[in-house]
Amino acid sequence: MKLKNILPLFFIANACVAMPIIEEKFDNGDVSQKFLDNFRISENRTNVEPMKNGDYAMTFDYMKNSGGYPMALRYPKKSSSAYLGKKMYEVSFDYKILSLNGVGDCVAAIQRSSGNEIKNDSVVYFGGKKGETGRVVLYSNTFADIDKAYFFVSPKDSKIKFAIDNFTIKEIPVSDWFFDKKYRLWGMRSYPFTGHFLVQNKHLLSMSAEEFFPFIDKFGQFKHKEWQNKVHSIEDLKKRTEEENAFNAKLGDIPNRDKYFGYVNENHKYKATGRFRTEKIDGKWYLITPEGNLFWSMGVNAIGLYQATPISKREHYFEDINGKKYIRFSRQTRHIFKEPYNTFCFEWRNLDWKYGNDWRNQYGKVVEQRTRKWGVNTMGGWVQNFVFNKVQIPFTHMMNSVKGVSIKSKSKLVAHWIDVPDYFDPKFRSKTLERFQKDYNKKVLLNPYCIAVFVDNELPWQPRDYMLAKAILQSGEKQYAKIKFADVLKQKYETIEALNKAWNAKYKSWEDFLVVDSFLPKTKASLKDMLNIEELYYRTYFSTCRDAVKMASPDALYISCRFAWGNQNVKRIATEYCDILAINYYKKTPLTIVYPKGGKDVPIIIGEYHFGNQDRGVFGGGLVACKTMKERIKANNKYIEDALSHPNIVGAHWFRWADQITSGRQNDGENFSCGMVDICDTPQYDFVMSVRKLSEDMYEKRLGEK
Repeated sequence: MKLKNILPLFFIANACVAMPIIEEKFDNGDVSQKFLDNFRISENRTNVEPMKNGDYAMTFDYMKNSGGYPMALRYPKKSSSAYLGKKMYEVSFDYKILSLNGVGDCVAAIQRSSGNEIKNDSVVYFGGKKGETGRVVLYSNTFADIDKAYFFVSPKDSKIKFAIDNFTIKEIPVSDWFFDKKYRLWGMRSYPFTGHFLVQNKHLLSMSAEEFFPFIDKFGQFKHKEWQNKVHSIEDLKKRTEEENAFNAKLGDIPNRDKYFGYVNENHKYKATGRFRTEKIDGKWYLITPEGNLFWSMGVNAIGLYQATPISKREHYFEDINGKKYIRFSRQTRHIFKEPYNTFCFEWRNLDWKYGNDWRNQYGKVVEQRTRKWGVNTMGGWVQNFVFNKVQIPFTHMMNSVKGVSIKSKSKLVAHWIDVPDYFDPKFRSKTLERFQKDYNKKVLLNPYCIAVFVDNELPWQPRDYMLAKAILQSGEKQYAKIKFADVLKQKYETIEALNKAWNAKYKSWEDFLVVDSFLPKTKASLKDMLNIEELYYRTYFSTCRDAVKMASPDALYISCRFAWGNQNVKRIATEYCDILAINYYKKTPLTIVYPKGGKDVPIIIGEYHFGNQDRGVFGGGLVACKTMKERIKANNKYIEDALSHPNIVGAHWFRWADQITSGRQNDGENFSCGMVDICDTPQYDFVMSVRKLSEDMYEKRLGEK
């Protein structure tokens, strides 16, 4: 039955009203007026159809999806948010994937935001393969200061057709203190009363404020839940070391590996140069160890990097924050926190208790034993100096270019971690080259265990062409990028009159070009010029970074900045300069990576990825959330197996070594359960065993022999 045949002739205007209580079964192909009045759907893509079991379901056909984040289903109907008031809601529905072209999935979420703080009440990804069925359950959160939100289901950029049935919205009774500003929960990306975590911990809803606070114990763990290997005493910490030593002893080393963890096989021996290098063999890229053996980088980020949690104005969260040396003052105020604050590092204190105050001198040996036994062959980004200076394990070094001034413009630019740098600032090149020439950095880059060098992480590349150029045109007369743009245009057009004709502009002089910040040209010639200045900007950045690496160590491999976003042009140009292209890719599979059109054929390394579970003590399931550790292991196995099949991918680095703290890290409040070890440095043994198995088999799988 076509949905358009049962839609009303007009829609009721949706003011900011309370979320409706709904139980929609789509019986006999009917859709209730209540559902139609409250939810926005696309007539052209939405039907109500009979399923094979005879029941009807609402179907959403996005097989011709052109990308983006189309809203297949949205509440409220208008673009405004729903008023949730002092109530909590559960939204749930059954789903089935009817068709899927390629790879992809859908997302269902309840979200809201306050200023720069985005609160994900619940986010669930579903639908990775045709025929998949399941039930999505979402919960609205309880925030005393934000009572507006919206619910949506989106196919993202997937070409997919799916059905939903038994759609239900019901109110969940909770105590009044949940909505009292006195007890406001803040400073975290994920909260205990959300999604997968709440589904498994509904006892929290009946707790009084006095019972709930403080909710973080002396070890930085969540107090109100038990799980295997949770630490309850300092004696438990010490006991964990004995248990781990016994576990590792049973594993032994993986056979047929050289001292760099490369694959020792007489049928796969290649030129040994004394340094890591890349080579394409039978249509697939590989890293080659200094001894001439195949190497695929199974890495982990942030080894030894402990994270502090903000305590200012949140002291009541914590059971024990004693110890002055663990308290640090932070000025990281770009995201959630708007003024400087004190932090406390539970990881540091836990490691003191577990290994003694000199744990930094011991931890390298701990890491070396773990990596050899667990099958981790690479220390990824942000491995700490006190670790890699004491061990002989391959590593990727993380360095940063020197940023000068940023681009200040009337035009809005996308910028997450830092403002958009002006790479035409002459100090950018000189200072970056100077940094890489320092003795310590040169020593690290010349280390034979140094696989390659990442330069910069998740820079603010713009998602679309012309955004950067428009910002340059709308910047001030002293902006280096604008001065450079003027010089480039002078060389091409020579006179301001010629530029005006090509751009349909009215500049009085070249000086006036620098002063004017309100004109944006639209002619074909101007658009070409705008792309040219963007390309020059990209080339200035990548050529400088490459030169810095090669001047310090000519044989070192230069890995591009770790891309998390950006347009295809900047990635295409990156391939012309880097030895390896780095992409931080938090998706279900790396097979959906879009290689930049026209880019040079270079290997790819996944700089970051993960899957987080929510069945232990950390609230957040990461950027790709799973309900349980079992689901996390299954998702990671598929990701790595897909990466091994990709001809360009030469490695994937898990983020991160240790779980993030439940109460949220400083600056942006991330609190994800994504570690190989927990906050008490206890291995996640079931996950470790799955990684070990992947590492044992990865070369045979890469070579197509298994």
